[in-house]
Amino acid sequence: MIGLAACGDNPAGSGGGNGGNGGGQPQPAPVSTVTVDPQQVTLEIGMHRLIGARTLAADGAELTGRAVTWSSSNPAVAEVSAAGQVTARATGIAMIRAAAEGRFAETRVEVPAPVSRVQVLPGTLALRVGENGVLQASAFGPGGAPVTGLPVQWTSLNPATATVAADGRVTALDAGEARIRATVLGVSAEALVQVSPPPPPLVHHVSVTPTMVQLKVGESWSFTAQPLSAANQPVEAPAAAWSSSNPAVATVTADGRVQARAVGTAMIRATIAGVTGEGSVTVAAEPPPPPDPVVYDLVTMDGQSLPAALYTRSLPGGVTGTVRIQGGYFKPDAFDAAGRAHYELALFSSTFLPDGSLRDSETYFDEGTAERQSDGSVLLRSSMHAGFTFTARGGGVGTIIVRQTLGGEGPVREYLFRAD
Repeated sequence: MIGLAACGDNPAGSGGGNGGNGGGQPQPAPVSTVTVDPQQVTLEIGMHRLIGARTLAADGAELTGRAVTWSSSNPAVAEVSAAGQVTARATGIAMIRAAAEGRFAETRVEVPAPVSRVQVLPGTLALRVGENGVLQASAFGPGGAPVTGLPVQWTSLNPATATVAADGRVTALDAGEARIRATVLGVSAEALVQVSPPPPPLVHHVSVTPTMVQLKVGESWSFTAQPLSAANQPVEAPAAAWSSSNPAVATVTADGRVQARAVGTAMIRATIAGVTGEGSVTVAAEPPPPPDPVVYDLVTMDGQSLPAALYTRSLPGGVTGTVRIQGGYFKPDAFDAAGRAHYELALFSSTFLPDGSLRDSETYFDEGTAERQSDGSVLLRSSMHAGFTFTARGGGVGTIIVRQTLGGEGPVREYLFRAD
């Protein structure tokens, strides 16, 4: 844009004398027109541009050496130096004027917003719940040049899924998607944050139960393995892979069942997700089986040999019948340190009527605790028949005599048993 200002004429005086210039120096041509170049310019904040100005005579001839004065209509937007250099200061429009001898021309300076585009990187951020990530925002001016030093305002459009801090740090809170927006001087861009569920806790250590077991050759035992987190909490993990450090002593199946094979020690190991726990197995020799208990067969009752001896007793209703003892046995276990042992006692009898027919058949069985007495006898405490008291003593090599008292006051009956 060229602005022109009219210049007044200065005609020569009329008449004689010293009118006009006479014989003096000719007056310089006045400035008729001022031009500027460029007439319009766009600058980003902080940029500079030198504006050129020419002064011309009325006939178009360029006039050199004429003083040009520079000014800005809006110095807050664009300043101009005495040499015509313009500096963009803020967004807006300013007219830069070059004036000489009352004539002027202007250059239109436009300072656009310093940011025309914002970019957020990465454009997509994948996180798991509980993880953090960082987004970075870059601003660019109208010409595509980076603009630095400007504040960035961060906003999460779905803060329930992911939040964002003032420095662009993103925190994933819940599974889903959230768009994170960065705004610089009113210009925005977004990034997509994809949040997946948290991974299962890592296996920190494996607890094997039992930690130690003692077995005898031929015995077996089941071990279990529990994967645990660093917080000692159970975690989901693949099944354990079991192994034995000494299969010759103890083997282990895929489900943790240990079989004792030979005397020695073996470590039973469970490996889950690359983490191993272990328990120990000590295998001892199998002791020899205890000897079979001695069974004493009933051979006499009240001194009479069986089964030939016949005895009479009163039957209900006053009927007299005969009782024939057919047999029996006495079987004590080995006595412990306290002088006690479990025992079994069995007696078999049949009752016949006078005509020889069988009235009934009885089987008496008793078991309980045998206790050694100070006189060398053994007191048999029945666990099945209250009121029956038995004592036993040696009746010779390989024999035992058992005395039975009925109700403490009843008849005493004595049985002789011989080891079979």
